[in-house]
Amino acid sequence: MINDELWQQLAESLPGVPWGRKLHGKRDRAVFEVMAYLAVNGGHWFDVAPGGAGPSGLLCWRRYLAWREAGAWPELWRTLHAGLLAMGHGVAPRVPGHAVADMAPASFWASQRRSDAVAEAAG
Repeated sequence: MINDELWQQLAESLPGVPWGRKLHGKRDRAVFEVMAYLAVNGGHWFDVAPGGAGPSGLLCWRRYLAWREAGAWPELWRTLHAGLLAMGHGVAPRVPGHAVADMAPASFWASQRRSDAVAEAAG
């Protein structure tokens, strides 16, 4: 789901870590693959089985938390969301407990509600 162009944009926004290197090797790209899948299809972090071909849901959730705590997540979300839209993918509806409910900032959901209300009024 994450093409090379989108990955390059995401990698440029990843924060450094306290020990002075960036966490954006192959493993971080795989983390974003999981995040993109969850953003489009919905699901919980724990729906991602450990020991599979990709990273576990726990690893993805921890990376999300680290990037959020570093202040990088809003920009990473905007980049991921714009990239998914450009590829023709929407974002799954907000369901409490689903990963996308964590990933998308409150302002995203507020704008979605406004868009839904305008569409309903235009009816």
